[in-house]
Amino acid sequence: MTRFKNLISLTIGAISISNFNAETLEPPELKTDGKIGTFKQTNSGDCFFLATLIALTNDPDGKSLVESAFEESSGQGEWKVVFPNRQNFPQTVNQEELADYKLVDIKERPQADLVTGDPDVRIFEIAADKVWRAQKIKPLGLWDDVPMNALAMFCDTSQQLVWNRKKSSPVTVQDVDKYKRLPKKLVKDQQVSSQEDAYKIVKSITDSDSDGLTMVLMDYDRYHAVAITGIDFIKMKYSYVDSLKGTENTLTTNLDILLKGLADGRYAINYMEVPAQKKEETD
Repeated sequence: MTRFKNLISLTIGAISISNFNAETLEPPELKTDGKIGTFKQTNSGDCFFLATLIALTNDPDGKSLVESAFEESSGQGEWKVVFPNRQNFPQTVNQEELADYKLVDIKERPQADLVTGDPDVRIFEIAADKVWRAQKIKPLGLWDDVPMNALAMFCDTSQQLVWNRKKSSPVTVQDVDKYKRLPKKLVKDQQVSSQEDAYKIVKSITDSDSDGLTMVLMDYDRYHAVAITGIDFIKMKYSYVDSLKGTENTLTTNLDILLKGLADGRYAINYMEVPAQKKEETD
């Protein structure tokens, strides 16, 4: 796929809302601090990874998990990233890589610059690409994958995959099945056969999550992934952030479109409830 401060999260009766806004991300200052700031995707081919970062940041525990992976190694333009669930593959990113690193596409052609905006996001992109290559996951690195595999870099908690395999195209099935590189039972495959099925499953997920959704929508009409940041079952709307349009923009659309896309095999949803993170004790 060509993949994305203050969080308000409410659950009231039939409403489940996680209001993501630009303030959830730090301003895109030209400094590195390990905090995910606002950014915009170029043609980097890793929307699945960027959408995962946004989805994690939509949950306070996910935000802490992302920030825990980062440290400035020396203060001399070198940064270390250790993804919490890939600690055997620590990566260092230097100033030259931050300026010039490129992902490559399926034909091994270097792509456009990485994201614009917050440099921390570029550092995470580079480090993730290096992990992909170090683990020999794919010779092309981070290019063209699925959010299930990106989430697994941060946490080994069980994930849910909601889609309709029977109605999906062979290309969609081939893409979604990339998650099968993960250990068995890490991803719970939930099949839907109708909009009613999709409604029940998605509502069950949102009703049980009160602190911010970590949810990514894989849109196979566009072959693109975005982070779903809130769902309102009374107004029948959902909000999302699309890295191609810039993370300072939260978009809203009709929930029926999402449910129909899931039932028709054109969409798939990946969700994880991020476990509570231990807070560091201070004297």
